[in-house]
Amino acid sequence: MIVPQFKKQPFESCFLAANYANVLDTDVEEIDLASSTITAVDVSGDPDSTILDIGSKAIESLTKLKVRIYAGTEAKSPYKFTFRIITSQNNKWEKDITMVVEDL
Repeated sequence: MIVPQFKKQPFESCFLAANYANVLDTDVEEIDLASSTITAVDVSGDPDSTILDIGSKAIESLTKLKVRIYAGTEAKSPYKFTFRIITSQNNKWEKDITMVVEDL
């Protein structure tokens, strides 16, 4: 899933990715997985690592940084995920994705 904002139910778990294809020179530049980070904060701006499976952080198709997300609650929604990459050319890029949790 690659979107700037999305909705999900508390039960749902899936991979979420930020795509950097438009800024990477894929012939010579790669995402450095070890130096790249993914963080999450709740509606109050408080960090929330319980909705991320950091161990699943990976690069997909050479241009996407992805991670598995879990649960979340309506009370702490919306959540903001921040994907920060550092590339093999020492370029730094950041993307934010907002998640709204609704128990329908």
